[in-house]
Amino acid sequence: MGSSTGSEVRLLGRSPGTNRKDAMSKDAKPKPKDGNEPNIIIGEPDAQRAQRTLLEQINAWHREAEKQTPKTLGPWMKQILHGAHEGQLKIHAHAVIALGALFAAKGADPSGLDEVEAHSVTLEITRLGLGIQSGFRIQPFTELLNPNAAGLFAGIPEPIFLGIQAQARRKMLSAPTDTPPQVIAHWKQIADGRPPFGLKIVKVGRPQ
Repeated sequence: MGSSTGSEVRLLGRSPGTNRKDAMSKDAKPKPKDGNEPNIIIGEPDAQRAQRTLLEQINAWHREAEKQTPKTLGPWMKQILHGAHEGQLKIHAHAVIALGALFAAKGADPSGLDEVEAHSVTLEITRLGLGIQSGFRIQPFTELLNPNAAGLFAGIPEPIFLGIQAQARRKMLSAPTDTPPQVIAHWKQIADGRPPFGLKIVKVGRPQ
């Protein structure tokens, strides 16, 4: 889901003030935004840039969703839908509007929502949206980093495992000195490319 600071996401081009050295560097990193400048990476492939731009827009919407009230929700919803007509952006636009409505309702409720109630609301929206008639669960793949998570998964899609592997490496580098040895060993197994709990890596690709 996404969020919005209200700043417009722009594509391409050199920002004013980008010098020739920066423009020629293949390793140029995006500079922090001041609210007006687009986030630009020189030499970035078009597909990668498009995906990053989509995520930036979604994250911006998400930040705006958290600020919604019953008074601001309607105009904000129209503003988002006006610029989201197709594809992933339209899907995320509708999802973030639902999120904004949740925050608006939460703000209008004198008793508010505690963490458990907010989690239950999220699950109920998922159940209603997908038409689920039975019990279900949402299980984050980050649970694989827990040595006690055996039995929660039957397999791991390859792209998911690569992300979990990167997280395991980061955890090993930043682990406190009192981290239990069995936890470190578990992370090391994942970091070395060996799926935990005897799970199989599932190749993901287009049907031939």
